[in-house]
Amino acid sequence: MQPIRTGIYPYSTEFDPFLRHIPLLDPAFQITALVSPTGWGLSGKTVAPEASGKSWLVHAEFEPVLHGIDALFIPAFQVAEKVESAIIKEIEPIVPRLQKIICAARLTEGNANRLQAACEQSGCIFEDLSVKKKLEDYVLDRHIGQDPPLKPIDAPIIAIAGLWEETDKFEASLSLREKLIENNYRITQIGSRNCCELFGFHSFPSFMLDPGIDAADKIVYFNRWVRQLADAEKPDVIIVTVPGAIQNLNEKFTKGFGILPYLVFQAVMADFLLFCTMYDTGSVQFLQEMSAMCKYKFGCEVDCFHMSNLLFDLSASDERGKVIVNRVYRESVSQALEKGFKDSPIPILNVLDRQSWDGLLQLVQGKLSGEDFQLVT
Repeated sequence: MQPIRTGIYPYSTEFDPFLRHIPLLDPAFQITALVSPTGWGLSGKTVAPEASGKSWLVHAEFEPVLHGIDALFIPAFQVAEKVESAIIKEIEPIVPRLQKIICAARLTEGNANRLQAACEQSGCIFEDLSVKKKLEDYVLDRHIGQDPPLKPIDAPIIAIAGLWEETDKFEASLSLREKLIENNYRITQIGSRNCCELFGFHSFPSFMLDPGIDAADKIVYFNRWVRQLADAEKPDVIIVTVPGAIQNLNEKFTKGFGILPYLVFQAVMADFLLFCTMYDTGSVQFLQEMSAMCKYKFGCEVDCFHMSNLLFDLSASDERGKVIVNRVYRESVSQALEKGFKDSPIPILNVLDRQSWDGLLQLVQGKLSGEDFQLVT
């Protein structure tokens, strides 16, 4: 059966982890086109991730690529409602020429209804990944009683968490997944995005984000869901990527105070913690403080850091009353690691550098060598 030729719109660099790890994509899909809104400054550029062995020219409109796509994937994006409406307006005319639309973006109700109506009128399948599943959809034992025990999970757990959002947690999870699969490990994996099924693993469960469910119950439900997956899939290792920020930056910028990560770490005990941090030029003491915080707050020290290229601009954030971040060149990350972190007692690497993957795998194997973490024979 031929894979479904799939276009991506609106393409942005946030989609690049998918392209860098294209071998992990569900073989039912083949990415054949990237289309980006004109004002985003990406049209005309060629995207050629080194690891993928492929390249894509970014187009500003659909007409040049329509003959080569059967489906459209709409990745998550964050824009003003007016811009979102313009994006949907661009999609509507091509719906009759498509077999399927997969939407990972959380659209406004009006735009979601417009898109779904266009699909129904044309006989195009509309799959909305942004719709939150209900608790009962997870087939959990929900009779938890007054003081429910947490269930033991036999497989070792690798947790991936981040100081802040957009610190490459999803990228890190795909890098680790690719390396473990290459070495013949069976993996149960829970990702931090709502489209992880396209890569063959599980998206983070919606019930953990449901304000109507008590926090203590979320801990029990998550524990039982992970145990349920482990029982069904019999993995050598479990990877859990935790959405959100690990803690607030300060009293002004709180980002949920790290409550969601706290619930996850209460539900499952991490045997190995990969911590994704912001760009820095040499604060080894800060990394040690982060590890100590994780030890006392979550019960596990950091085993390895990944440095992203996200730079927090404190002065601009204070002035504008919201978090302002910038991106440094990826080369700057490599330079910072080389110059400022050689003597760090906790390993720190850049997962976007494929040469670091072997080192990450060795760290995982070294830490878990005493666990039930064996190669599949």
